[in-house]
Amino acid sequence: MTNGEPLLEIQHLKKYFPIYDNGGLPGRKKGDVKAVDDVSFAVNKGETVGIVGESGCGKSTLGKTILRLIEPTDGKVLFHGKDIVQLSPEEMRQLRNSVQMVFQDPYASLNPRMTIGRTLEEPLLIHQIGNAQSRRQAVENLLEEVGLDNRHYSSYPHEFSGGQWQRIAIARALINKPELIIADEAVSALDVSVQAQILNLMQDLQKRYQLTYLFISHDLSVIRYISDRIVVMYLGKVMEVAETEELFTHTLHPYTQGLLAASPRLDRRREKKKMFLGMDIPSASNPPSGCVFHTRCPYAKPICSEKIPELREVGKNHFAACHLIQP
Repeated sequence: MTNGEPLLEIQHLKKYFPIYDNGGLPGRKKGDVKAVDDVSFAVNKGETVGIVGESGCGKSTLGKTILRLIEPTDGKVLFHGKDIVQLSPEEMRQLRNSVQMVFQDPYASLNPRMTIGRTLEEPLLIHQIGNAQSRRQAVENLLEEVGLDNRHYSSYPHEFSGGQWQRIAIARALINKPELIIADEAVSALDVSVQAQILNLMQDLQKRYQLTYLFISHDLSVIRYISDRIVVMYLGKVMEVAETEELFTHTLHPYTQGLLAASPRLDRRREKKKMFLGMDIPSASNPPSGCVFHTRCPYAKPICSEKIPELREVGKNHFAACHLIQP
């Protein structure tokens, strides 16, 4: 449960990737890909905030920029009130004890030449935590915590299934006892039944270790299941922010309405509001003027192409960036 205290605050964060002529020669820049464009929100201690949107909306870039795996172009990332963007390399190394990431492809993040035990011990070695015996004991205990067996200590990555790889990745993220975990499409490559197991595991670990999650996914059903609050992104910008059930029962932004209308449902007897988004998806290197969504919005007015809408509170803890939505 959240205690209402901000652990992570994102303030006007931007990440632009420059575009160059002549194969990237210096001095021939012709524009930018605006992957993350003026994003602001907060994550309270103990809660799970979901980031959702179509492929290419900037959600994965946002997660990597927060951790400075990609350096931001502008803005602030406050962790316990301290700006991560301004930290030195040594300070960032220490911070990684407290903030960890779980990636979409766990196998690609594992060294095939290292045993699982050696892989999980590596963060402890880097930060000079414990001795050989205590490190091994910590790894074996954690393997059991994530649903594996301590006999897997000497096994190699190729001996495991996809779900087990993700359990190992989660264990590696937990080994230094972080406060915040950023999960980037952590279950998208898994079968539905395995997805449910991993999501339940993450929820159990959250309660056990008082974790805070920033959970990135394109899957609305996954986001709804695990999140306390949801941030909806489109073309690098935040469209809507609300508590989970509020977002699904009182969807306000046309883009969010379109996402919900496009998501499949097993129960065809339930009424589903028809909402079709235009298929001409703009490029992040040349986004539309005004509201970036106006070229696909069925309700767009002239003001939508002229002025960028502010993300403002339109209901209790419900925010939307749309000229047509009134408080």
